[in-house]
Amino acid sequence: IIQMTNELDLNASQVNVIDMYGHVIRSGTITKNDTCSAEDEKWLDKAKQLRGKKFLSVPYETRKYSAGSSSSGWYLSLYRASLDGQNRVIGGIETVKSCKVLFRDIASYLSKGSAQAEIFIFDSNGALIYPYDTSGTQKDISQTYYQMLSGTDDGYGIGTDPESGIKYQYARLTSSYSGWTYVTLQKNSVILRPVYQMLRILITITCIMILFSILLSLY
Repeated sequence: IIQMTNELDLNASQVNVIDMYGHVIRSGTITKNDTCSAEDEKWLDKAKQLRGKKFLSVPYETRKYSAGSSSSGWYLSLYRASLDGQNRVIGGIETVKSCKVLFRDIASYLSKGSAQAEIFIFDSNGALIYPYDTSGTQKDISQTYYQMLSGTDDGYGIGTDPESGIKYQYARLTSSYSGWTYVTLQKNSVILRPVYQMLRILITITCIMILFSILLSLY
C-alpha cells in the first residue's frame, strides 16, 4: 500500500495518465494511446478539487485488466491530479493494483489453520476494503463490527458478538496515512485454548495422584 501511494510500485497492474483534453497514455496490462470522456473517468473531478493530494478508491471488480481472460478480477486505484509549474491542474494519474497482490500477506496468514482470526479493513467512510470479495451477508457482518468499534479508540479491547453472544478480543488501528482502519478479531476461546489445555493436563495429573494416594492407603 505504501509503495502504491508513493507511486514507487513498478509492479502496478496499470498506470493511466490523462490530460485535460481527454487524451490518455495507458501503460501496463493495456499499453496504448487512448481517449476518454469525463463520464469514463469520474474520479478526475475529485482529483482536481484535491489539487495533487492522493486518494484511494474502494475495491472494484472488472474484466478490463484481466489480460485476455474472460474472468473478472478485483482492483484498487490510487488517484491524483497532475500540476504544472504554476500549480495549475493539467491532468490526472491513476495507478491500478490487483487486490489479490495488495492483500496477499493477509490472505496467506488467514489461510493457515492456526490463524483462526478475522481481519477487516475499512476506509474513512466505513466502506469495506478487505475482505473485498464478499457476499451481502458478510458485508452486513463486517458493518456490524465496524459500528460496534467505531466509537472506540485505537488499541485493544474485549467485545461480544451481538448475534452469537461469543466473546472476542480485538485490535484496532487507524492509519494516519491512508485513513484506513484495521480491525483484527479473535475469539476468547481461541486465545485461551493453551490455558484450557494446560488446565486439563493439571486436572488429569491431580486425579492420577489422588487415585494413587487412595490405592496406597488401601495397602
